[in-house]
Amino acid sequence: MLAFARAVALVAVVASVLMVPACRRPDSASGTPPQTKRRIPPRESLYNRVILLVDTTASFKEYRQEALELAQRLVDQLGRQRRRHWETPDSIKVIAIDARPAAVWQGTPKDLRSQLTTTVGSMSLVTLLGQRGYGQWTDLIAALNLAIDELNREPVAAGNWLFVLSDLEHSTLGTGELTTPPVDRIRWDALPKGTVFGAFYVPEGRHIAWENALRPYVQSGVLRSAYAKDPAESRNATLAAIAKPTGY
Repeated sequence: MLAFARAVALVAVVASVLMVPACRRPDSASGTPPQTKRRIPPRESLYNRVILLVDTTASFKEYRQEALELAQRLVDQLGRQRRRHWETPDSIKVIAIDARPAAVWQGTPKDLRSQLTTTVGSMSLVTLLGQRGYGQWTDLIAALNLAIDELNREPVAAGNWLFVLSDLEHSTLGTGELTTPPVDRIRWDALPKGTVFGAFYVPEGRHIAWENALRPYVQSGVLRSAYAKDPAESRNATLAAIAKPTGY
């Protein structure tokens, strides 16, 4: 009888152990329940975020169409560098530079290409930009700070590119006209690390002043490179030259 009672008790103990959930069974080495593995979300698709700042004021009208065509070439060159073309398309946002800077268009490289030859409704992007130019002022500072905000949006991009199509002249009712770079009023340190900056169709002489003013931000690593090109240099600009780290 005693042997039978012991056998029944042993069976009951074994059954109770088997009924314990697997996640609560003690670890054989530490004697503590093993930790549940954290589910890691899938990696974001790789893509580039490109911000195009386009001067819509009268002083830049001569170069606007040509500058947009240059931007299209640079975006196309950027797309050809991608190895995984099935991933998320590159994102492009156009911000108008005038007295009241604002984002006026967003799309993919393919969308931008069609915009330069077709229309949205009854108005093309070129026409839309040409009809802006609020007032006689150009708030370049507000436009650049708006671009920095856009570059910091989620999801995080693999590459960040800031192309400025402008004569880089800032003028507001409060400050008057500033032809020297007002870099101390722009939140450069808020840029995603490694952003590429390129300005095109900048008057000769002024483009050198901007490159010199942005030099500390290249040295600190905030900017991967910073180039400003005069009209003659802009016509032959390539992505490879713009993306090349500035040798400061």
